[in-house]
Amino acid sequence: MTYTLFKGKVYKYPNKLKYVKFEKDYAEKYPLLNEISWDSIHVEQRDVDDGFPGVKRKGAFGIMFNSVLTIDETSMYRFAITSDDGSLLWINDELIIDNDFSDGMHLKADTIALRPGNHDIKLWYYQAYPTMFGFIFNSEPIEGEVVFEPDTIMLNQDLLFELGSSQLQRKGIPLLDSLGEILVKYEKADVSIIGHTDNIGKHMFNQSLSEKRANTIKDYLLQKVNHIGVRYITKGYGETKPLDTNDTEEGRAKNRRVEILVEGY
Repeated sequence: MTYTLFKGKVYKYPNKLKYVKFEKDYAEKYPLLNEISWDSIHVEQRDVDDGFPGVKRKGAFGIMFNSVLTIDETSMYRFAITSDDGSLLWINDELIIDNDFSDGMHLKADTIALRPGNHDIKLWYYQAYPTMFGFIFNSEPIEGEVVFEPDTIMLNQDLLFELGSSQLQRKGIPLLDSLGEILVKYEKADVSIIGHTDNIGKHMFNQSLSEKRANTIKDYLLQKVNHIGVRYITKGYGETKPLDTNDTEEGRAKNRRVEILVEGY
């Protein structure tokens, strides 16, 4: 696993703040002090008087680092951040580690599965009321069974089919094409396509319709993504698993849906 340079933007925080949770609008709220660029992040705990490397301030500040992680094989990867005060890690814009701990150096780690390719990395470090500095980031591949959390994609059936029909509408094709672009990135995956209807009409008709619609989507995706590692499974539940009430049109529209459950490995 390799990283590009960790490019950091340093923001000036008010010294009067004793504790600060991460704020999404930090770049608009606080002035930019300077920018830094590192090969790795490893700042051992030190006194405030010794300063933080590259930061032109001994008072309160926050740093947002950006990098790109490149990996060559699907595996489990362990990430760890140790900091005095708080730190956060995002991978592909998903928060992986929240190490918001204000007293002394504190370690927090997590292990996740990643596929080959490039992954966007963001690391946030901040000192709201500095007493000590310290920020260390480590990562490594580990042995063990690779486990991905299932990805669930919800499709509105009204974009894909006319009411009571299992024939794909032209306006739904771009939606399925976008889904195909996601699936093609998986080396291996079980793709469950699950159809649901509202309760208008007879139960047996709705059951059959939900199954036919799931198979229609499978047949279309097979034209786009048909490599040996992807297996399709179709199911239909008719009207039996509503998300909302069937007493209103808005509720029935939510219930007419197709769920795509992608379990990659």
